[in-house]
Amino acid sequence: MQFTSHIACLYIYSIGGSLVKRKKVKTEGIDVLSHVLVPEMKILSTEEKNRVLKKYNITKWQLPRLLVSDSSMVALKASVDDVVEINRSDLTGKSTCYKLVIDG
Repeated sequence: MQFTSHIACLYIYSIGGSLVKRKKVKTEGIDVLSHVLVPEMKILSTEEKNRVLKKYNITKWQLPRLLVSDSSMVALKASVDDVVEINRSDLTGKSTCYKLVIDG
């Protein structure tokens, strides 16, 4: 089981929609990757990354992107320029997508 520490920002809005208060809340010991709504993810090795890019005849910049600060990327310990394989399955079948981790 993998545990990480996250900082979540809590925004409280007034009835008029203006920002009233912003508070940082630290949440520790949350295993983001085991949540039922988070799909299976893995960081590809350099060889796997090159194989995927060659298979689809694309550059890494043509992949959809994920921020390195995303809670699932923090839990995976992903770094900038990693490619993440995301496997989803539901009643209609299984799908795989690849995303590039960028700074942010």
